[in-house]
Amino acid sequence: MFAMRQCRVWTLFVCMTLGGCWPAWGQDPSSIETDLTSLKVPPRTVTDVLRAVDSAKADPAEMAQAKEFAIKPIPDATDVEHLHSFYRQRAIAYQRLGKMNLAIQDARLITEKYKSSDKRVQLESLLELGVYEQRGGNLKNAIKAYEEARNNIPNNLAGFYMSANRHLVGAYAQAGNFEASEAALRDAESTLVILRRSPSYSTIGVFWEANLDAARAINFSYQGRWVEAERAYRLCIRKMERGLEDIYAEDANPKNPDPVKTKRNLKGAMQFKVTRQLELASAIMMQGRLVEAEIQVRDALETTLKTHDKNSVEVGFALNRLARIIAEQGRSPESVLVAKEAIKTFQAGGASDDSLPLINGRKALGSALVSDRKYAEADLVFGEMKKGIAANTAEGPQIPSNDLDWVIAMLKLGKVADAERMTHAMLASVAKQSNVSEGRLNYLEAFNGMAIHAAGKDDDARKIYVKTMPNLIERVRNDSENQTGGGKQQERMVMLLEDNISLLAKQTKTHPHLASQVAAEAFGLADLARGSGVQRALNASAARANIKDPQLAALARKEQDTQRRILSLEDVLTGLMSAPPDQQLPSIQAKLKVDIANFKSEREKFRKEIEYKFPDYADLVNPKPATIERTRHLLRSDEVLVSWYFGEKEGFVWAITKTGAPQFHSFNLGRPKMAEIVGKLRKSLDAGVATIDDIPAFDVALSHNLYKTILEPVQASLQGKKVMLTVPHAELGQLPLALLTTKPDAQPAKAKGGDFTEYRKTAWLIKDIAVSQLPSVTALAALRNLPAPPADRRAFVGFGDPFFSVEQAKIAANTAARSTNAMATRGIPLKLRNAPKTSGVSSAELALLPRLPDTKEELQEIGKALSADPSQDIFLNKEASVARVMEMDLSKRQVVMFATHGLVPGELDGLSQPALALSAPDVTGEGRGDGLLTMEKILTLKLNADWVVLSACNTAAGEGAGAEAVSGLGRAFFYAGARALLVSNWPVDSEAARLLMTDMFKRQQLKQGQNKAEYLQASMVNMIDGVGSVDGKGKVKYSYAHPLFWAPFVVVGD
Repeated sequence: MFAMRQCRVWTLFVCMTLGGCWPAWGQDPSSIETDLTSLKVPPRTVTDVLRAVDSAKADPAEMAQAKEFAIKPIPDATDVEHLHSFYRQRAIAYQRLGKMNLAIQDARLITEKYKSSDKRVQLESLLELGVYEQRGGNLKNAIKAYEEARNNIPNNLAGFYMSANRHLVGAYAQAGNFEASEAALRDAESTLVILRRSPSYSTIGVFWEANLDAARAINFSYQGRWVEAERAYRLCIRKMERGLEDIYAEDANPKNPDPVKTKRNLKGAMQFKVTRQLELASAIMMQGRLVEAEIQVRDALETTLKTHDKNSVEVGFALNRLARIIAEQGRSPESVLVAKEAIKTFQAGGASDDSLPLINGRKALGSALVSDRKYAEADLVFGEMKKGIAANTAEGPQIPSNDLDWVIAMLKLGKVADAERMTHAMLASVAKQSNVSEGRLNYLEAFNGMAIHAAGKDDDARKIYVKTMPNLIERVRNDSENQTGGGKQQERMVMLLEDNISLLAKQTKTHPHLASQVAAEAFGLADLARGSGVQRALNASAARANIKDPQLAALARKEQDTQRRILSLEDVLTGLMSAPPDQQLPSIQAKLKVDIANFKSEREKFRKEIEYKFPDYADLVNPKPATIERTRHLLRSDEVLVSWYFGEKEGFVWAITKTGAPQFHSFNLGRPKMAEIVGKLRKSLDAGVATIDDIPAFDVALSHNLYKTILEPVQASLQGKKVMLTVPHAELGQLPLALLTTKPDAQPAKAKGGDFTEYRKTAWLIKDIAVSQLPSVTALAALRNLPAPPADRRAFVGFGDPFFSVEQAKIAANTAARSTNAMATRGIPLKLRNAPKTSGVSSAELALLPRLPDTKEELQEIGKALSADPSQDIFLNKEASVARVMEMDLSKRQVVMFATHGLVPGELDGLSQPALALSAPDVTGEGRGDGLLTMEKILTLKLNADWVVLSACNTAAGEGAGAEAVSGLGRAFFYAGARALLVSNWPVDSEAARLLMTDMFKRQQLKQGQNKAEYLQASMVNMIDGVGSVDGKGKVKYSYAHPLFWAPFVVVGD
């Protein structure tokens, strides 16, 4: 049957690997995007994937057969057909072992010297040669083979036009010759019109149609038109599934005359579908929908493990694709595990060190190890990659052994001379190329500057950074705005920014006459570096959010599509320029340069129109760069803004006031050590204890040491100020700075417990100055320019104590819910609020979250203080739902409160953005949904609130993720219309939290002129100095002076 033979040709190999453009954003969700709530989201870890690969069946005979055939002697025969069959089978064996150069040699023999008289066989051999050439990187030769195949198709094999044209579309598109790829696509479309008249169309037409859809998708992909590519891939896969039904039926038929052939056809058709799924996953990833991309790859990998040997190249390719997607999610340790599994798969399958799968696999692993900060191991892996490249004799583009990630590893390991030599070699290679990509050149020059800086040549490094950084920053802003910059690119850019800041800090001492200039430059770079992750997440959410204004939606999509096309064409251009001189395509490369310039001009036109017509949205996705002068203009005379940035080995602090010179200092405290200090201080605050007697003593000495390091250098700027606006970085954002101690103090005598009265005498920073936190310096401008709120707003609305599962709702209906932390063990019970505990499980769903029954009383107390109507303003249990929040008019509420868990990306299965947990859909009866108020949903809210209170948020968890989550949620709520957030940093004591917040809101009602941070300051100091907790008879049980009680909340915003 022709179609089945055709399937085998389609899928002997993974026909092509799409070029690496970076994630794009923006799509029409109503037309193509899958509703994730209808899919089974992947677990939080890759444990299940590794277990599945380990337990999958290996077929040693299959690989042994390939190895045996690869070394089989050439038959002593003159029969052309016999020799054709031998060399063809050996070529297949070579490609299975990753020896593409040898596969190409044999494939050339059978298409030039030992041609088969069977037209079908000869066409198949030509297409196979094209595939080998393309995978080996020789596009000219691949196109030649595909063209020869298409030009020699007889009328009785017209279906081959579909396959030949699909291959030609891919090769021409990869070469950047889109006129030729479009012509091949039109030829395929015309052929299909003719084939529809064929009597066999009813049985095999679905495969021809799938071929055409695949060709369209591939063509769209190389142009960066990821939305159209996704649609075409989905159509292709759907049609293949229909065709597979017929093959399954044929396979199940006991009267099948050729079951072996059917099995082979089934395997081929399944692999064609899997290949398209992997390409679909890339298209989805390029749009920033990483969880859905992971779902596609997992499904493809599962199918591959069923249809192929566990040690096949197909399994290895799928693992590598999964590793890349996981890396884009920021899950570096797991990306390393999957990349190692891919290499193990290639090696077990017989791939040699000089094979392309192992070379590319080691390159991917080295990159993942650098992201995971395993620099020594990365250096070894890159070294193994280099040895394999040296032994590889394949034609096509020379495989580069120099790599920017290897440069990073060298610099981190102190191999400065090696890093400098490598960057010089990469620049020298680029200098030989014509039509070089400006973005690529700037990156190489900047990394060369980093190596030169590490070598101690500061002035030379400074000159390079002055030249390259403006262009790189503009590129980063474009990519961030349009969600086209990947995680790896962001990671590298942060390293460059950080190194530049370090260099500038040195120059304040070596070039004192430039101190003000370099302080201002470093200030802007730090805000960009510090907020890059938050901005990327925010823009991803903005892309997914349902923009309600149709004009804005159309303009945003046009700008996003244009930026995607620019990056895709630049990627194609970079690939072409890496080819040897005899394989260069100068006319195509020149046209690509012109096209890129035209698209850049078009993108700028769309951007200016958005900035003019929709300034708030423009400021959300592309905020204006932070400058000291603009910040100074926004500050009041009684305020000081202090911002920090932490590199790996040193930290930096800036202090800006309305008047006076800005201060800029560096100190010897890098991020790892700072994170360690923050973790130690938090141990007595987030201890998870059950009784008062178990509360650990707060380390006042460590707190003071941290104060002396990070704040004392700019202490002069704090003198006479009432409010300190802080912009913390990384893990520092998990520690309320109010609890820093400004003077040395004796450590409490007891290691834990006590009545805590000794802390009343401690010189807490909050006693000297009110503290407010900003998600970024640039956020201040938006907050200060908000219009005055309307006078007719209701005082309060609150959502709390959601039911995260049907089981929780049933228990609540039958019993009086009590906090699981109120344990009657020794001492006075401490009613700490429940917190999520998902870090130790590989799969976590909403139902795993513990209830927060005590938040009901908290909401009622605050509502009472603000004269709220419980029936209209407080929504508990089942009513605390996403649907309720999204449907309500929240624009006329002064205070909007969420008393529920705050979640960071990865804390639940499939969670890729910060979120607030509300009642589960199976409790509320919403049907669709996931019970999560995500950042993208928050962006669509319409608020006009003085406060958004997140009283059980507790997002300050784990390696800076919590700090970024707070910043991201803050930016989202600010865009929605909030003026300030009140956020908790650890599970609070229920009684203390109620007292603190009710006191703060009462102060706000009585004293209209004060700053929000000052209301919180007054309430905190009152709690420190106050009586504390008393029993029913009025007897004092313990003081609230321990910071566990008074310090959990921070004001985020103005």
